[in-house]
Amino acid sequence: MIRGNIKILFILFLVMFLFHSTPITAQEVENESYFFLQTSLTTYHWNQNPDRNNKQDLIGLEYHKSNSKLYGIAYFQNSYFQPTWYIYAGKVYQYKEISDFNLYGKLTYGIISGYDDENGKYSSYMNDLGTFPAVIPSIGIGYEKFSLEVSLFGVSGYIANLGMKF
Repeated sequence: MIRGNIKILFILFLVMFLFHSTPITAQEVENESYFFLQTSLTTYHWNQNPDRNNKQDLIGLEYHKSNSKLYGIAYFQNSYFQPTWYIYAGKVYQYKEISDFNLYGKLTYGIISGYDDENGKYSSYMNDLGTFPAVIPSIGIGYEKFSLEVSLFGVSGYIANLGMKF
């Protein structure tokens, strides 16, 4: 019961964080667009099923425009150890700048492909669909060219990623 309440509070905090922030402007952060390369550090599923993959091996590349819009592609091993792609667009939202640290939110939306039912082996609706639309909220902290982000994947858990601008 307590874990469920913590999950709900975390999700509410994330939603408030994303919707009460202001978009990053070109003058505030950079006047140029940039690429952002990221990889996964850890994954946590709310349901601690030992059959779930907690090491996604994510590799992603994003193109950030100076108007805070972004476009990206990511490859990872999904929760069922299947190769999966996420092709998306989104937006970055500035929350607060503290010294050299930048707190921000990110909301992406796109298509996920790669889930397979494997002849009825899995009961997840995602495995039945195979390819489906997704919306992924994230919070992050950046320092110079590096960023640490935590992204929620549905109601299943979160993934922490480390990335670098170039």
